[in-house]
Amino acid sequence: MGYSEADLIVEDTVVVETKAVEEIRKGFEYRIRATLASSRQEVGLILNFGVTKVEVRREVVSLEQKKKRRTG
Repeated sequence: MGYSEADLIVEDTVVVETKAVEEIRKGFEYRIRATLASSRQEVGLILNFGVTKVEVRREVVSLEQKKKRRTG
């Protein structure tokens, strides 16, 4: 399994990934979900500053989803 590190964790609750690209790609969504799956946090935000307006994507991986992944 690979190593994943968040750009920022707010109040030990929300994982934040910052980007400066034309658009948020699927790979960014997969990465933040993987980070959430291997952490205590359930909510992640991808903030993209690379367009004329800020683009935000919210991802959630609940504790129940994490348990299902671990037990198979």
